[in-house]
Amino acid sequence: MQERFGFPPTTTHHTCIIDALGRAGRREEAEEYLIANTPQDLVPCLTLLGACRIHGDVERGEWMEQCARALAPRDGAARVLMSNLYASSGQWHSVLGTRAGMKEGGVTRRPGMTTIEIGGTVHGFVVTNIGKAESKN
Repeated sequence: MQERFGFPPTTTHHTCIIDALGRAGRREEAEEYLIANTPQDLVPCLTLLGACRIHGDVERGEWMEQCARALAPRDGAARVLMSNLYASSGQWHSVLGTRAGMKEGGVTRRPGMTTIEIGGTVHGFVVTNIGKAESKN
């Protein structure tokens, strides 16, 4: 990018490459790329953790969760992703331990939000707890 377009890639660009490699099942390459190209940043770690969840890579997922927690100890995203990875791997004891650790530490997950446009009007939806959705027009 620097040579061809005249500007250096940002963390967002690097995160896209990590995401593409991870989703393609090339998690080791994604991890190497993350280490070599991104500064200490939460989003690339969460991105690779998400790929680990998709592919059931518990060991690498645990490492990415530790990295994310070191960067943002009060952010619940890494713990929620790790809990989901444990669940998809059938490690229910670890799911319970992860969720209990969140509760004990006062760590909460950020609400999920999405929007949809219907007839020229944008409707937003926020999910704060599983099963409880609010409409935000």
